[in-house]
Amino acid sequence: MPSSKEFGHTFTKHGNQKPASDFIGRAASKGENIGQWLHNENAANYLRNIKPPTEGNKVLIDIPEGLGQVYTPRGDVIPAPRARVIFKPDGNIRSAYPTLDTTV
Repeated sequence: MPSSKEFGHTFTKHGNQKPASDFIGRAASKGENIGQWLHNENAANYLRNIKPPTEGNKVLIDIPEGLGQVYTPRGDVIPAPRARVIFKPDGNIRSAYPTLDTTV
C-alpha cells in the first residue's frame, strides 16, 4: 500500500483493501457519500502528478474511468468521475478520495 507519509489517510480510509461493508456502513451512518479507490497503486501513481493549488489546500480533479467509486447513504455504488485532493502545508497529500461533487 502507498505510504501514509506521502498520501496521509488516502488509502488507509479510502483504499481498495477495505471491504465494501465498511464503506456502506460509513456512508449510511454519516449520511454522506464515501469514496473508495479501486486500485491503490494506480491511484497513487495518478495522484503523484497533482500539484497543490496556489490558493487554499484543496483541488477537484478528473480521474480515469475505473479508478474510483462512491458509496451513497442509500447503498448505491456509483463510478466516480472526480477526486478531491487535500494538501498539507508541506505540499504532501493529507487525503484524496473519489467523489461525485462538482465543486471543491
